[in-house]
Formats: sequence, C-alpha cells, structure tokens
Amino acid sequence: MDKKQLIGFVLIFIILIAINFINKPSEEELAQQKKMQDSIALVQQQKNDIKSTDSSINFQNTDSISPDSNMVSDKDKLTYASFASYAMGKEKEFTLENENLLITFTNKGGKIKDVILKKYNSWLEDENHEKIVKPVELLNNPNDNFEFTLPVSDALNGNIKTGNIYFETDVSSDKITFKIQDAKGVFFKQTYTLNPDSYELEYSIEQFGLNLNNDNNIKLNWDVYLMPLEKAQQYENTYSTLFYKTESKVKHLSYTSKDDEKVDKNKILWVSNVNQFFNTTLMTSDNPFQSADFEVISHDKDEKVDYLKICKSNLEFPPTDNFKMKFLLAPNEFNLLKSYGSDLDMVIAYGWNIFGSINRWIIRPFFLFLNNIVGSMGIAIIILIFIIKGLLYPLNYKMLMSSTKMQVLKPEIDKIKEKTKDDTQQQQIKTMELYRKYGVSPFGGCLPMVLQMPIWFALFRFFPATIEFRHVPFLWADDLSSYESIAYLPFNIPMYGSHVSLFALLWGISSVIYAHYNMKTMDMGAGSSQTQAMKYMQYIMPVFFIVFFNSYASGLNVYMFFSNLFTILQTIITKRFIIDEDKVRAKLELKKDKPKKKSSFSQRLEEAMKQQQALADQKKKGK
Repeated sequence: MDKKQLIGFVLIFIILIAINFINKPSEEELAQQKKMQDSIALVQQQKNDIKSTDSSINFQNTDSISPDSNMVSDKDKLTYASFASYAMGKEKEFTLENENLLITFTNKGGKIKDVILKKYNSWLEDENHEKIVKPVELLNNPNDNFEFTLPVSDALNGNIKTGNIYFETDVSSDKITFKIQDAKGVFFKQTYTLNPDSYELEYSIEQFGLNLNNDNNIKLNWDVYLMPLEKAQQYENTYSTLFYKTESKVKHLSYTSKDDEKVDKNKILWVSNVNQFFNTTLMTSDNPFQSADFEVISHDKDEKVDYLKICKSNLEFPPTDNFKMKFLLAPNEFNLLKSYGSDLDMVIAYGWNIFGSINRWIIRPFFLFLNNIVGSMGIAIIILIFIIKGLLYPLNYKMLMSSTKMQVLKPEIDKIKEKTKDDTQQQQIKTMELYRKYGVSPFGGCLPMVLQMPIWFALFRFFPATIEFRHVPFLWADDLSSYESIAYLPFNIPMYGSHVSLFALLWGISSVIYAHYNMKTMDMGAGSSQTQAMKYMQYIMPVFFIVFFNSYASGLNVYMFFSNLFTILQTIITKRFIIDEDKVRAKLELKKDKPKKKSSFSQRLEEAMKQQQALADQKKKGK
C-alpha cells in the first residue's frame, strides 16, 4: 500500500467516525423513545386491570349462558335455534401476554380484538406535521370481522353466524377458550394458546354434532382493515395487500387497486394481511383450507378514511372435528418469517423476479453484515457504495478513457462537421469511420452503467421493504425507510408533496453538476435536433426525478446522493491525475494507420447508417 492509498483510507476512517458521532440519538429522540415505552406500560396496566377483573370468569359464567327462556326473543330462537341463549350477554375482554405481544380478546364472537407489538412503535404525523408515537397495534379496527358460519340444521337458512354470539370463556395464564354448547351436547369451541417469547398464537377450533358434510362445512369470514402505521401513508398503502399460499405457489392481490380472486377446490396453506412492515397471518397446521374467496378493497385518494385497505378472506374448512391453526402476529423480518417455512418470507415486498432474489440473498445479508461491524445502517450504505465503486472502477476507468479519446478527437470531428454541415447523416457516418480508424468506441462508457442497473432496481424495492431500516436515523433523516423532510410547504404540489427532502434535492443537484461536467468534456455528435434534445434531457431528467424521489425512502436517496459524490470524485481524480491526454493522443496516432477489424455490431451500425443516407438521397432526388 503506497502513501496516497494509506492517507485515503485514514481520511475515510475519520469521516466514518464523524458521521457515526453525528448520527447519535439526540435528547429529543431519547425522550420520544421514553414516551413510547411509557405508552406501552400504560396500555399494559390497563389491560392488566381488565384481566384481573375478569380472570375469575370461566365456563360457569352466568352472564353468557342459560338465561331464562322467556327472555330469548322469537327472532333469536329462529336465527340461532338451540344456541339462541348465547345471543344474549355482556361483552367482556380478556388478555394474553408474553415478551412480544399483548393480545386482547372479546367473548363476543370469541375473537381477537386488539394486538400490541410491544417492541415496535408507529410514527404518524398530525395536520401540523407533529410526530405521533404509539405502540404498533394490529387487528384493532372496530369494523374488523372474524366470524364463523356453522351448519346447524334447525336454524334459519341451516346455519348460524358467531359474530354476535357471547361465548362461554375459560382463561389461564397462557390459554383462553371460547365455547358454545346446546342441551343436546352439540358444541363449538375455539382455543387460543400464546407461546412464550414468540409472535405465534396457537389456534384451534373443535366441534361435535354440527351438520357437517362435503357440501356443508364450517366457513370463516375474516375482514381486516389495514391501519396506517408509518409516516409516509401513501407509500405504505402501495406496499400493503393480501397474500395467500397454495400448495404450488405464493400469490398476492393487487397492491394498487381493487382486486379479488377465487380459489376453488385448491389447498390453501395460509393467508396473510400485510402492511408495509407487519403482518397478521393465519396458517394451517395439519389440514389446509379447501377453498377460499379473497378480496382487497382500496379507497379513492380523495376519500377521507382512517384505514389503508380492507382485506377480505372467506375460507372453507374441511369436515373435521378438530382443526389446528396458528396466528402469526409479527413484523416482516426476513429471518423470522423464513423460520416458519412455507415461503412466508415472500410477503416482504422485495419483488418476485431476479431483483427480489438479489435483495433477499445478496443485498440484505450484506447490509446486515456491514451494520453489525459499523453499527450504523447509514454508514453501511456508504461502505456499500465504496465497495461497488471500487469493484467497478476498472470498467469506469475504461469509460473515462473512452471519453478522453473522444475529447482528443474533437478537433477532427469539428472538421467533419464543417465539411458536412448540411448533411447530418453524412456527419454521423464520417464520425463513425473516424472512431473506427482510431480504434475508439463511442459506447465504451455504457457497460458500468448497465452493470449497476440491477443493483439500482433492487435497491428501489429494498429500502422501503426492509424493516431493519425502519425508524433508523442517519444525519438529518429520522427514518431511512421513509421520506425525510427539512421543511414543509404551506401548500401541496401534485406528485411532489408538501415537504422538501434534502437528500433528494442534493441528489438532483449533484446529477445536474455531473451532467454539466460531462457536457464540457464530451462531444455530443453532429448537432442534430435529436442530439440537442438529448443534451437538454441530461438536465431535465434529474429535476423530474427529484419530484418522484421526494416522497421515497430516504435510504435510497442517501445511496444515490453519495453514489453521485463518489462518481464525481472518481471522475475528477482519474481525469486529472491518472489519464494523460498527451499520451492518449500519441497512442491514437500509433493506431491510426494499423488495419482494423470491424466488430459485427459496428458493421451493422454502419450499414444501417448508410441505408438511411441512401434513403435520404433518394428523397432529395425525388424532390
């Protein structure tokens, strides 16, 4: 290692230490964390109060069973038949809790009423852009529905629905059971068991005496209103939908519009209602569901509602006395979901194609490896850029060498332009002949950009889907998975929004600067209107993309901005201190008179240009 390289590495090390120091949480951020912990403690205390009040309730609870038969209405007797007594009662709540979850149940319908993920908090903003920090809650919308249709032969329409039934309840420290039973011993029972230190809730249904057969089974109607949990709700809405798994593959409904699918006579292993970073999943254990109807309902952008989307699942159970399942009420953390098997990790929106594979098996583990070393996801992004630029530098050097060769040939190109100024196609042909004569390829700079494109496309999906970036600060950005803002506008600009993202702005400015630098050192061809349009597009495109990336995940904007800085720095150093124009000019003169072998691409390109020239000549003669 020479002296210059050693100095370079020392400077980089000092910069990383400085950034890490700047990135330390402020007193305000520590106060927000304390506030969030106090909120969880308060909710937990309230749930404990409810639990201590109701913990003595069991299957002998007279509030929900065996009221006087005269008190049961004729309508309830007709609707619920022998289970009519359960149509009357008082709603009561019960809780189960472990290190990760605080789950509230209700005896009305025997279902989950609320789930708190104790280790996570939601970040929302009010109308004044003030941050609202609360524990993450799932399945807590009052309109959520978890209702069974049970085949009971003497009931109206031959079935009863459990949504408005008050179940008998039995509670222990880790288990809660809801049951209804008639005088003949026919019963239906739901059992929830919370595993310690996990996000898993064991769930089973049992029945005896119901009118089950192949055409008349137990059905479940599960409606989930996905609630906003992130600051960038428009973007969160884009990454929220319903997933399900058949024996053959994982599928999902539309991310962006209303959608529905019917799965008939096909085994369904799980269904998952997925937010950007969290999911509520119902998985089968032994027997799969035998058919289902799925639907996602999206609201209009201008419609004021308190939810993102509605996910509807109508599931049919096979005829059995005991059906075992499990709920997963969890963050979309790759290794956690992967541990459950059955391709559950596919609910993370990394993409289905080659870019999704790059994210899952290359970028994600590499980022986590770097983060474990430096302790900062922001610095890990910069190190990744440094590594990628280092690996691609040989190709970038060739690109810059090709650019220098074209710059050296600019006087010759100017002569061609002067001789053929009234014939742009002839200019192009003569210019290509000049490049071939000196062994220069005008496409020599394309390869580095092409090789980086899969990484760019992968990172486009990676940052807003990876929970490890959620609420992680870096410099002035408080959340690398969401947009950052240094100021808010008093009005909303279509597509742009009402906030100003500094990283997006810096990326756009650096892109314009780099484009201007390249324009000064590159020849843009024959000066046709198309060439001039392409020249101006070099400036217009960054401005356009600022509008798009202003509301995008700041992690990607950090990557793009620092990638631009590395590229500019690499270009300036290479052109000023490594590439010698005089030596390049001398080498070109040596190559000038040597015989050249045309590549097949060059031959096809030259033939196409000559054909265009011939057509142009014919048109002139026709006139």
